[in-house]
Amino acid sequence: MKDIVIALPDEKELNLEHRIELTHRIVDAMEWVQNGLGVQIDIHKPQIGDKNWHVHILLTMRRFREDGTGLGDIAVDLNQKS
Repeated sequence: MKDIVIALPDEKELNLEHRIELTHRIVDAMEWVQNGLGVQIDIHKPQIGDKNWHVHILLTMRRFREDGTGLGDIAVDLNQKS
């Protein structure tokens, strides 16, 4: 699993529904699901007094098999190094 953390705008700018929509747009733009990877999103609200809204995107590093019976090969082609 890969854990990607992205900061989200605070409550003055977006409500929870908008944060969910923004996160779905990011996931769609990255085309992880279209490339057979599993994605889980967890949006965390800030602690009292903080403004640190953020999302954890958990991403499988293996593609789902076409028949849906489990995970197959590692998606090395999607593991870009910066």
